[in-house]
Amino acid sequence: DFADQNVAGAHASTEANDCALDDRGKVWCWGTGENGALGVAFDEENPAFESCSTTLPNPTAYKFCAKQPVETAPLGGVVTSLVGGGRGGFCALREDGIVMCWGDNASERFASADSDPLTSPIEVTFPGKVTSIALGEQHLCGLLEDGRVFCSGDGALGQTGESSAAAGQPVEVPLGQ
Repeated sequence: DFADQNVAGAHASTEANDCALDDRGKVWCWGTGENGALGVAFDEENPAFESCSTTLPNPTAYKFCAKQPVETAPLGGVVTSLVGGGRGGFCALREDGIVMCWGDNASERFASADSDPLTSPIEVTFPGKVTSIALGEQHLCGLLEDGRVFCSGDGALGQTGESSAAAGQPVEVPLGQ
């Protein structure tokens, strides 16, 4: 139960969702659940979930809300940092350097060939141990322990170091050093 935990300092937000990291390395999310942002599927039996129709002016936009924090689906390890971006996308960096992402997969920013929202976390494969992550509206970047930076998603504005999309797998940003 989230109420029994201490927040470890990491918190991330998107337009209508929030997530926090507890002192055990677990991630808890709340909000509208838009685009899979809670990292767990809706469960009518869970008292944290309720219909949004009584709380929002446009009830057709969101089917349910989590007014209480719910734990994301298993992330496979202890999380050390957390980022959010866009319309309900989150990524967690585990202590072993693995990146797990869920929610809005706009422009396939989670290096997945499926741009549909992800209701449970998936691993984003980088070519080495990741030490830091950043998440934009349509792209994801990771700093590797060897100093290289790799990004995935929409690169139309140069966000990924490429002039086009970098879906399917992260591409190296040509830093020149």
